[in-house]
Amino acid sequence: MILLDGNNHPVNGFNLFGGMQPGPIEQGDSLTIIPLDKYSVIEGNVITSYEVTHKEFADSLKRPTIVDSVVLKSLIAKSGKIITKTIGKERYTIPYKPATPIKLVTN
Repeated sequence: MILLDGNNHPVNGFNLFGGMQPGPIEQGDSLTIIPLDKYSVIEGNVITSYEVTHKEFADSLKRPTIVDSVVLKSLIAKSGKIITKTIGKERYTIPYKPATPIKLVTN
């Protein structure tokens, strides 16, 4: 989103969340980030952005899976300046649990 003044000159810009996600993001050879949900809502001069990501390590036997949730609130001032603050964030960790072996029954 690009904010313009009365003469249609750019004053500021903001990356809105939303739309389809391109897929997982590889960071190095050990971390995969999967964007689960990412969107922004505009109400008047306030933009509220929500993001949930799933982080999976290649060596999941030693490191847990991480799910991060972040909520940002951005206020657009009359000057066009955008002030963003984190109003909530939470991290959930899911430890590795080995699968329970299946017992095969033979006759």
